[in-house]
Amino acid sequence: MQCGGPEASMVLGIDIDIRNHNREAILSHPMSKCIEMIQGSSIGKAVAQQVQNRAHSSKKVIIFLDSNHTYNHVLQELQLYAPLVSLGSYIVVVDTKVARRN
Repeated sequence: MQCGGPEASMVLGIDIDIRNHNREAILSHPMSKCIEMIQGSSIGKAVAQQVQNRAHSSKKVIIFLDSNHTYNHVLQELQLYAPLVSLGSYIVVVDTKVARRN
């Protein structure tokens, strides 16, 4: 699969709740063939297994996590998924800055 990067590259997005408007926007993007959305608890066994299976079938993997942003939850996500991310690539934890006070 060519995605503007290395062949067999994949972006995996994991979220507890993928809203319809977000899903539609991603699926309508020209690079959507390189993006897989996985809905469920990012630290749940079934989701972790699904991510591992997809990551092992791709040469280049970027993972986006958007779920529970507590310290312990993100730590568990990083322990599960950091070994799957390609060398020189990224694991992105979305919404790590939730509120700002002036």
